[in-house]
Amino acid sequence: SSLIFRLPDGAPILLITSGRHRVNTDLVARNLGIPLFGNFIVSLFCGAIAGLFFLTEKSAFAILKESNPDQFKNLQIILFSYTLFAFSTNFLREIVKDLQDEPGDMRSNIHTAAVVWGKQVTTYIAIVVALATFVYINYTFKLTTFEQIPCLDLVSLILIKLPVIFSAIYLMKANDSKAYKKVG
Repeated sequence: SSLIFRLPDGAPILLITSGRHRVNTDLVARNLGIPLFGNFIVSLFCGAIAGLFFLTEKSAFAILKESNPDQFKNLQIILFSYTLFAFSTNFLREIVKDLQDEPGDMRSNIHTAAVVWGKQVTTYIAIVVALATFVYINYTFKLTTFEQIPCLDLVSLILIKLPVIFSAIYLMKANDSKAYKKVG
C-alpha cells in the first residue's frame, strides 16, 4: 500500500510504500518551502505508532471509562504523553541529524532546516523542542499517579529528564558535526 500526495504543480510525491516510510525532505522543502515538514511527518509516524494503542484497545478503554473514570483519565494522560514523547524526541533527533549533516547537505544542495535557516536558528529550534519536552514530562508526572510509585521520580530523572536536559546543553555548546553527533 502507498500514501501519495500531490505537490502544487500536480506532481505526485510518494511518502509511504510497503509498510516503510521514506519522506523526501529535500523535495518537500523545495516545493512547499517548509524545511522541517519532512522531519515533522517522520516524527508524526513515530508518535502514531505509540498512539495506535488508543485504537487497538478502544473497547477496553470504553469499559474502563465506565467502570473507573479516574483510572481511565490517568491512563489516557499517560498514553497521550508517551505518544507526544515519542513524537518530540524523534523530532529533536531529526533536527539534530540535519545539523550534523549540514556540510554534506549544503554541498549536495539538499534543503534541510540547517541549510535553509542556518545552524544557529536550527539549533535554537532544537533547544526549544528539548526544553518543551522536558517541561511536559514534568507536567505529566504531576498530573498522574506516578508520584505514588516509589523511586519512579529517580528513575525518570536518570532515564528521561537528564538525557533531555543534557541534549539541550550539548546543543548550546555544539559548533560542528562531531559535536552534534554527541547530541543525537
